Amino acid sequence: MTDNLKVKNDENTNETHIEAHRVSDDEKTGSKISNSNKPNVQPHSRDQDVTISIRQKKITCPKCGELTIRVEFPDQYEAWIKCSSCNFFMGMSKAEWHLIENSSNINEKIKKMAQERL
Repeated sequence: MTDNLKVKNDENTNETHIEAHRVSDDEKTGSKISNSNKPNVQPHSRDQDVTISIRQKKITCPKCGELTIRVEFPDQYEAWIKCSSCNFFMGMSKAEWHLIENSSNINEKIKKMAQERL
């Protein structure tokens, strides 16, 4: 309750009083006005499967090349890349996934990582 209080000084009477902080509609909804035309990019959460990159590029399987790959996050430390067409599987740390997920050439990085692990 005290977090929403503001102390104001009245310059005319030299009195100090406390007012409640009024929350704007933007603060309530959490919206931020942006002058940029760029889309608001959100990182992937571990609560969802990923089939496209943050840059809206479809993720392809490094083994068969199909668009049937998805990334799962079983816990806060791991990311699993799975293909439903050829049963390709590769596990990596969340830190490794974070390094490649923002890349414009995410498919090439996944393929390189898969080749290095063979």
